[in-house]
Amino acid sequence: MILKNKIISTIIITLIPLVSLFSNRVNYESEEVEFPRSASFTFFVIQKDSISKEYYKAIDKFKRKEFSEALELSFVALEKSNAQEEIINVNYLIGNIFRKTNNHNRAIKYYLNTLEYFKNNASIIQENNLINEDLLSNLYYRLATEYQLNKNIDSSLFYYDKLFELNLINKKASLLKSNAYNNLSAIYRDNSSLKDLTKAKFFINKALDINKVFGENLVLASNYGNLANIFMEEENFNKAKSLYLKAIKLLENDNREEAVKYKEVLYDNIGWTLYNMKNYRAYEYLDKSVAIRDSINDIGLRKAIKEIETRNNVELATKDAESKRIIAEKNELQANQTTWLVGIAGFATIALLLYLVNVYKLRQQKLKTQLSENELIQQKDIEKIKLESQIKILNATLDGKETERKQIAETLHDNVSALLSSANLHLQASQKQFNGNIPVELDKTQEIIKQASQQIRDLSHNLVSSILLKFGLEYAIKDTADKFSNSEISFFTKIEGVRRYDQSFEIKVYNMVQEFANNILKHSKANEAFLSAKEENGVLEILVEDNGKGFNSEDPINKDGIGLNQINARVKMLNGTFVIDSAENEGTKIKITLPIQERKKTFIV
Repeated sequence: MILKNKIISTIIITLIPLVSLFSNRVNYESEEVEFPRSASFTFFVIQKDSISKEYYKAIDKFKRKEFSEALELSFVALEKSNAQEEIINVNYLIGNIFRKTNNHNRAIKYYLNTLEYFKNNASIIQENNLINEDLLSNLYYRLATEYQLNKNIDSSLFYYDKLFELNLINKKASLLKSNAYNNLSAIYRDNSSLKDLTKAKFFINKALDINKVFGENLVLASNYGNLANIFMEEENFNKAKSLYLKAIKLLENDNREEAVKYKEVLYDNIGWTLYNMKNYRAYEYLDKSVAIRDSINDIGLRKAIKEIETRNNVELATKDAESKRIIAEKNELQANQTTWLVGIAGFATIALLLYLVNVYKLRQQKLKTQLSENELIQQKDIEKIKLESQIKILNATLDGKETERKQIAETLHDNVSALLSSANLHLQASQKQFNGNIPVELDKTQEIIKQASQQIRDLSHNLVSSILLKFGLEYAIKDTADKFSNSEISFFTKIEGVRRYDQSFEIKVYNMVQEFANNILKHSKANEAFLSAKEENGVLEILVEDNGKGFNSEDPINKDGIGLNQINARVKMLNGTFVIDSAENEGTKIKITLPIQERKKTFIV
């Protein structure tokens, strides 16, 4: 019975850091709708003999996902083309290439070019007897999603409205609209300035109505998961639980990469839902989520590397095409300016003479200023060496403190706590020998040992977070937000893509976040604070904001505070960046970026 109680206690402690997990997950985006055959790569069909061979080659490279080569060929086709139909098609293809390589700004530029040419050549389009509304719906959807990914919500909503105005009712258009409804639901659920859960629920239900008829299980599961997220925000845990389980059921036998990734999210969210319902099966689902996440980390890393290589190749192709265009314009300009060469040469000769006259004077002045500059450079070098020494000393002190705190915490947890537990067991065994007439002193001694054990556990956790050591930054930051929130201030979190790193690195980052949270409690007089952590392109970004009284970040007294100096020194030693943005009565925003330090893999023989 005692063992059973200990197991339940352990599960409860483990689940505590899952605060607000469901709201920090990125919604799964369903696969793209299959559009008319020509719309996948071209905007509309044109006569074969009017299309350049480079354009056909570019389409073939695009299908093979060789995007840099496809882009180079597309730019060549764009330079050669005189036919408006081909210009429209090539612009649309270039937009698709940039979309595939996550360059949203350039994708938007070429989609807008496509739309402009399309509208300016209505007569050609009508002669080719094309389905204009089908093509426009595809283009409006592309523009809406790219603006949404680029955080330009107003433009995104504008093109979603344009899409719905077309009022198409075929299967392809219906699936396209279901994607749009799903994205609109995400906007009204996650965007702070437009947040409206009623609208979010309305749009996701419209997407569900379509996908129940036409959609596959993965798309349908994502809709149920997004609807469950909304009910979680409304604290309707029973409804959220039912929808999460329905989504998991749909993907039970689906082992595709996209389905496995989404199941990890669903297991994570159902775990948090059950925790709120005081159902201790929450740990079981959390364990499933962590297992899936660990299994897909290596796959995700390889994909990320491949995407970076592809993006770099596309950027090189873009720069090469632009440089060729600039060279061509330059050659044309030189051809038009041949008649000016004689006059320019004469003017240059006069300017050269004036220049030579001034060179001597400038050289004398330069010698004088160079002596002053050398003195300044030497002084700066000395100050730099002093600053680097101070930073190293400060970091060595902090490293020593962190190591010492960890050793003390481990000693308390592994040794002292175990000894107290053993003493408690011996007391329990002694009590049985008194046949019911247990001395009061034994009961008091047992109670004292229990209190001491609890205090040691609390002290061990304060020295080094056990949640951080067991589950990593994501749960430790959420645990901090939960503990620091009270009736006067609420801490909110947003964690994206954070996983397990080198333990020493995690401890350093966690200590920084705790220092910021303590400063907010002590000094800010805020009623809301926001802790964010995101991994992107091998960099961990920490963002801390509050709506408190703020301070003058340019004031040397504020900039040189002990806590901020320590954090600044720690960030520099980790090769990161540290930026403070604050003003009086305008709150404070702190941003830290750190290169990831991966944890060492262990292998079982």
